[in-house]
Amino acid sequence: MTCVNEFRKLEYMEEINLQFFRQLSSIEEEMFQHSEEIYSKKTDYQKRSEAYAECREIKEELEALENGLKGEELIINLFTDSREKSTQKHIKSIWKEACKLCHPDIVKQDCKIRASSTMQILNKYYSDGNVKAVEQILSTLQNEKSKV
Repeated sequence: MTCVNEFRKLEYMEEINLQFFRQLSSIEEEMFQHSEEIYSKKTDYQKRSEAYAECREIKEELEALENGLKGEELIINLFTDSREKSTQKHIKSIWKEACKLCHPDIVKQDCKIRASSTMQILNKYYSDGNVKAVEQILSTLQNEKSKV
């Protein structure tokens, strides 16, 4: 009987051992599936991280370009403002010179009507900022004065 008991114990232990290996196999399979999921998520995370880093670099480059353009815009605006101021000074200077030659209060009595209409035209071109027209009127007035 002892042998039978021992044999039963051995069978029982084998059955427990078999159940243990089945459970172990099931756990290993689960771990393998989880490791595949983890690897997949890790790969996805790495791709996203790389894409995020690339986007961040692009954003920084765009900001640098934008700041550079703002700087260039500022330089252009300063240059344009400087040129406009220079042009404004020039047109004011030639307008004043022309006014001295054709202002109705300065010219002789017989030239007042013509001087008045010339002055109106001169003022119109001056207010429009038409440098060439003001220069042309000044040139004409200077030529007429030199003939007299």
